[in-house]
Parts: sequence; C-alpha cells; structure tokens
Amino acid sequence: MPPHHPVFGHLLVTNTALSNLPRDAHAHYLPSQIWLKYPSLGPVYYLDMWPFAPPFLVAVSPTVISQFTQSETHLPNHPGIRKYLLPITGGGDLASMEGEEWKRWRKIYNPGFSAGHIQTLVPTIVEEVSVFVDILKEHARKGDVFSLDEAAINATMDVIGRVAFHPLTQNVDYRDHKFDTQCSPNPMTTALRSQIRWCSFGAEPNPFDYMNPFKPLVHWYNTRIMDRYMTRVLKERYPSSRPSTKSDSTTSSSSASSTPNPKKSKAVIDLAHAEFQASTPQNANNESFATAALPQMKLFILGGHDTTATTITYLFHLLSLPAHAPHLHTLQQEHSTIFGRDPTSAPAKLTSHPELLNQLPYTLAIIKETLRLFP
Repeated sequence: MPPHHPVFGHLLVTNTALSNLPRDAHAHYLPSQIWLKYPSLGPVYYLDMWPFAPPFLVAVSPTVISQFTQSETHLPNHPGIRKYLLPITGGGDLASMEGEEWKRWRKIYNPGFSAGHIQTLVPTIVEEVSVFVDILKEHARKGDVFSLDEAAINATMDVIGRVAFHPLTQNVDYRDHKFDTQCSPNPMTTALRSQIRWCSFGAEPNPFDYMNPFKPLVHWYNTRIMDRYMTRVLKERYPSSRPSTKSDSTTSSSSASSTPNPKKSKAVIDLAHAEFQASTPQNANNESFATAALPQMKLFILGGHDTTATTITYLFHLLSLPAHAPHLHTLQQEHSTIFGRDPTSAPAKLTSHPELLNQLPYTLAIIKETLRLFP
C-alpha cells in the first residue's frame, strides 16, 4: 500500500494526488494517479480513507479486474451502489438486486436487449441521431462554441426514451412517447441529471459532497418530478389495473384495447410487460407492473446516457487531432463504401438495412480504441 500515516492514513497521499488533477476531475482518476506515483504497489493495493470512507482494495490490473467483473462467483454488490442509486431509482432496480430476485427481473427484461432485437430498433435510433446531426450542422454553420458533451447527452437520452417506449409500428392502440430533450428541456431528464449531481457513493474525497444539508430536499424535489412524469407515462400506456391473464387476452377485446399487444410493439417496456404477464399470470396486472417498471426505466436512462455521450465526445476529439487525420480519412472511406458518397443517403439506407452496421469493422475499431484511451 502507499505510505501510511498513523493518524491520517492515506488522506495525505490522496490530497497530493488530487492536487495534480483539475478541481472538477472525476474521483475515478484518483486510484490511477496514486498508482502512477507509486508504481511498486503492484496490481492491487489497499487505500485507507478513514474517517471519510471505508477501506478500499484498489485493482489496477485488467487481469485482476476481470476476476471481479467477469467471474462466475457472482460477488455481491458493493453497498455504495445501492446508496448511490437509491435517490435516483427509489430502490428495486436491477443494479441493486441480487440472487433470485435479480435473475427473475433480468429474465423479464432480456427480450428487449437481445442483439437481434436491438437491430430492429435501428430505424428509431437513426431518427433521433438525425436530429443530433442537424444540431451539429447548425452549430458548424454558425461557427459558435457549444458543449458537444451536452448535445450528445441530450441525443443519447432521446434515443433511450424512444427505444424504451417507441412501438415501432403504426398499428398500435397507444401513442408514441418522446423525451424530445434535444429540442426543448424535458422535466424528467432535467430532474434526473440534477439528481445525479447530488448523489454520492459514500467514498468521495470531499466530505461535503455527501454531508450537504440541502441534499435531502433536492433529492425529494427531483424524485417527485421524476416519479410523477414516469408514472403518468406508464399509466397512459397500461391504463387497466385489472389482472391480465392468458384467458383474458383470448376472450376479451376490451383488454386488448387497453394494453399494448407485444406482437405489435417492439418497445423494451412492452416486451418486458409481456414477459411479466407470462411469468406471473396470477398477479400480472398493469398496476403492479408499472410500479416495478418505474425504477427500471429510470435506471436505463441513467445507465447509458453519460457513458455513451462521453464516448461520442472523446471520439470526435480524437478524430479532430491532426495526428489522426489518416484514421479519419480511412473512416470516411469505409462509410462511403457502405453507405455511398452522399452522406444524406445514409439514414435511409440504415433504416432499410440495419444489418449494414455489421459491415463497419474500422468504425468499431475506432470506437474500441477511444474506449481504451478513455475508459
């Protein structure tokens, strides 16, 4: 472990490492900064942050990390995960569940996230990404300075919302739902992002991050906005609170009109609803499903928006560097070969032939290299 003070533990080492980082740097940079300063620590080392956080076992080796994340031993979740997610999801989300409860709900949501199903969602994704492209073009035309990360976050949230709720067909008995964050502020996504800024894992270097007296009030306010918004969306989608059994679906036309038909809709939420009904036929009513789906929907929006947006931002940054001009040229050549030389024709081709995404090996390599450099 790093040099240990008998009174302050590793707080002095931590403070020195933080002084080398920007003030707004993410706490995840801290362990690697300590390891770079003390390379003799090896692949794992102990970090004592008392009294501000429990002790850490830091893993900096990919081999060791894979044993934690890819092992079949299924290690229990760190308590900090539930602590961080509770103000956002309210509990009961997949990231907080364990054991049989996790297996049950993971199975319910599996159909919506299979590789084959994701490909059927490409037309909807293309629609939202086209809005993102138009926004970038407008900024390029004006020549102004803007936050690419902010634009990418809004685009990613809109994509997640459409994937979760879009029916992907006109032959359904309920309307599509869009966050439309790219065009105007949305109360749900705005409250979620505000909530994230006020959440803590319980191991932040700055104790005021989790001791702020205003935090409970902000959590309550944002939770109220998020729950009202998502509850309204779910109730509009599943208005009937009566139990829906298999016999009901074959004998009652009114039930079919009040609940989306999973054979007609490919939205993630509707596929999960169908699986929920099949796995719990005795208690499968829309009200119970909506209650259980609320934390999951918030988790899905949280889980993908920032990581995807950050990857997009770093990817644009790397390709803009003069040193990577040859890679940008090769990337453009690959896209011209697959989609044609007219960039405006790419959305229509992708919508008609989503499988074209599987023919972009160099593009995939660029994305993977970006994630390697900025994990």
